[in-house]
Amino acid sequence: MKTTQVEPVKIFIACASADSDLKDELKAFLIPSVLTGSIKLWDDFDVQAGQIANDISMAELRASDIILLLISHYALASQNFYQNTLKVALGMRRRHEALVVPILLRHCDYKQLLEGLKVLPHSEEPIVSMPDRDKALNDIVKEIKDLAQFIPAKKQFKHDYSKASEYMHQAKWQDAHLLLHKLEAQYQHGYWPERIKLNEDIHLCKDHIDREWAKIEMPQVPPDAPVELHTQVIREEPVVTSFQSVPATIPSARTQATAPPKKARIRSRFDGWTRGQLFYIYVGVVISAFCFVYWTFSSTPIDQKRIEAARKVDQFIVWQNFLTDFPNSEYKLEAAKALQRHAYRRDTFMPTLKMFKQDGKDIQRLLNEAIKKYPSDTQYFNLQIKNVTK
Repeated sequence: MKTTQVEPVKIFIACASADSDLKDELKAFLIPSVLTGSIKLWDDFDVQAGQIANDISMAELRASDIILLLISHYALASQNFYQNTLKVALGMRRRHEALVVPILLRHCDYKQLLEGLKVLPHSEEPIVSMPDRDKALNDIVKEIKDLAQFIPAKKQFKHDYSKASEYMHQAKWQDAHLLLHKLEAQYQHGYWPERIKLNEDIHLCKDHIDREWAKIEMPQVPPDAPVELHTQVIREEPVVTSFQSVPATIPSARTQATAPPKKARIRSRFDGWTRGQLFYIYVGVVISAFCFVYWTFSSTPIDQKRIEAARKVDQFIVWQNFLTDFPNSEYKLEAAKALQRHAYRRDTFMPTLKMFKQDGKDIQRLLNEAIKKYPSDTQYFNLQIKNVTK
């Protein structure tokens, strides 16, 4: 059985030549991951003899998954670092082509140039100013490894979305709809495109599918058409016009030909049906009507049962499964709001709470903002803050 080999995550390190010593220290902590094949490192000093340095560097930069910007006053003063590396890296980040991680090596005024990116270490204290430089670099490498583990799934998600977009351009709405639903279930914070774009594409595919079904017309039979067109059956028995018994002897074709002409009568679409057939049809209609009334007024819809269970459990995966199974339910707005509430817990509240604990910042302000946004989760927020601040 063949096993698919995962490609290593490509990491590009950009720094000034004056910071090469600190760059080598950082690379030393990343070498074990290079040896295991999980990541692949490259920097400007890896250009071999005979190669054009700038062209090779730009090609490696554009092919990278993670870009480490080693920030210092030497780097910001370098024209090559600012014009080539920094601007290209930020452009790739805006196009969701790579993750950009600034690492603060020395004191400098960098905030206006990084477009609001958070730097490592989280304390924003330069590496050279830390008493234990090895510990600081080791913590930074742990953050980089966590990001690297996230890259393969993110790239596969983006590849599948491109495939779904190709289906949409080819008007293969059914295939695109199924693939987009799968991506919506796999979505995580940080993936591209965002969930709003996925939902817009899902609704677009559904609209086109509904339009294609609306174009299919059922054949219409005129009311005055012969009986054979209504029943689609050619009967060889005589036409029964009443519920009287059929005569024992059926006149032959020759007798019918010589018989005197009968008076014209209005034909009905039920002509040719026997008394037994009409009776069974009548009984079937009555039973169907009874079942419809019974299930309408006595049973609970499936989506109502599922929404009640989701309210009791109140977990992210339960609400997500409900939206996947019942995308057109009347409770879909409630489920979508519940998903947003859980996503805020997981992706915003808890990471910010842990960061505030490490930095010693005001946690009460975070609590007030969270309660103001989701008052129903007040007990949850208080419990999490109590557990973190023990």
